[in-house]
Amino acid sequence: MRGYFINRYAPNNMVLACAGNFEWEQLCSTAERPCSKWQKQAIGRKLEDYGGSMKKERAEKSNLAREHICLISPAVPAQDERRFAASLLASVVGDDVGSRFFWELVDKALAETATMQYSPMDGTGAFYSYVRCSSENVRKVLDTIKGIFESLSKSGPTEEELKKAKNKILSALVIKNELPMGRLIDLGFNWIYLEQYRRIEQDVRAVKAVTADDIHALIKQFKPGDFTQFSIGPAS
Repeated sequence: MRGYFINRYAPNNMVLACAGNFEWEQLCSTAERPCSKWQKQAIGRKLEDYGGSMKKERAEKSNLAREHICLISPAVPAQDERRFAASLLASVVGDDVGSRFFWELVDKALAETATMQYSPMDGTGAFYSYVRCSSENVRKVLDTIKGIFESLSKSGPTEEELKKAKNKILSALVIKNELPMGRLIDLGFNWIYLEQYRRIEQDVRAVKAVTADDIHALIKQFKPGDFTQFSIGPAS
């Protein structure tokens, strides 16, 4: 059996999540011994979304040999059902292998690494992209990224891209939930953010139900090509 506490970023509650083969009564008594005297308190906060500044800033370090570029743009929060479409969009754009970043940047040797991830949070969300390349390729890399987002904004992902992204995400989801710690993470965060217990079958169905039009609508609304950029690289 595995168990651990998850503390909310703005703590309205604390959750003990457990997965595996355990005795319910024994689990409850084990948790009650150190925690039974805790008093419940009403704590809250106002959740606000932040669209980003879209600033472009750069720092220099003399000991660096490569340019490290971070791109951040807004996305749906953890409570939004479109989080599944957001995960698929991130996979289409920036999965380690087979994504648009991979074929246009890594496969063509413009960048050593180019990835994009979706991060769902409490009341907000973000797309994070990370690119590592030589200083000589920075302009071409950024122009290529701009072209990728412009293309997605016009027509969205192809059905083939969506199919491959679904296969990747569903495979990772099933494998993760075969392990106690992997199951714990989903169980705990679903309760913290959604206040509900979700079966893995529900998430599988939700991923399968996403269409290319769903992702295109998400791109139109959140415009991932309008990002805030921070780079750190060698001195010019």
